[in-house]
Amino acid sequence: MLGEAQEVLKGPSLRDVVNIAMLPYVQKGQDYEALNCFEEMQNEGLTPNAVTFMPILKSCRKATT
Repeated sequence: MLGEAQEVLKGPSLRDVVNIAMLPYVQKGQDYEALNCFEEMQNEGLTPNAVTFMPILKSCRKATT
């Protein structure tokens, strides 16, 4: 049981899951959806990292042009 709990803790963080979920939106040009995903991440109290900001900056640029 303890070994299983340790494996869960070693798994991806919730922020990593959101980053992975956001990427298809960016890749398919669905920039507003990616930005919504980013906003939901912040609303949940998750702190973005460099991996988060790269696709979001791309989406911001595309969404404003």
